Amino acid sequence: MEETYKGFQIRYSENSGEFIAAIGDSTYQNSNLVSVKKYIDKLDKKDFKRIDVIVESYGEMQDAVVTSYPEGQSKTYQECWISFKDKSRYDSRRKINIKQVFLDNPHNREILTWIKGKEVAIARLKKEINQFKETLETYNPDA
Repeated sequence: MEETYKGFQIRYSENSGEFIAAIGDSTYQNSNLVSVKKYIDKLDKKDFKRIDVIVESYGEMQDAVVTSYPEGQSKTYQECWISFKDKSRYDSRRKINIKQVFLDNPHNREILTWIKGKEVAIARLKKEINQFKETLETYNPDA
């Protein structure tokens, strides 16, 4: 089953038993079609611009989209909802600290590439240091 509701494609997945709405680069899914349509109705009411971002998740940089920003948060800790572009993730949508969310633009991509290169160099240096450590003579109280 597939239908269009307010410009969004909704399809039923027999594998998961859920209705899946394609919303930009992300999706929303629920076992109840009415719930999916209510979610889309709420999107219509929000005037929130979805923004492409790069998210630091479990030590890796992942492409994502900011889907909403809850209002009334404290200034010390703020979160936003993001949807990962990689749909094979088990947690394709989640709330995340905004300090881990970076705009997806050429400037940030360049910096992240530079950081990745430095991380590779650091890993190489750590390996070299460990090789030197293995050649150190150890203390032997019996000698």
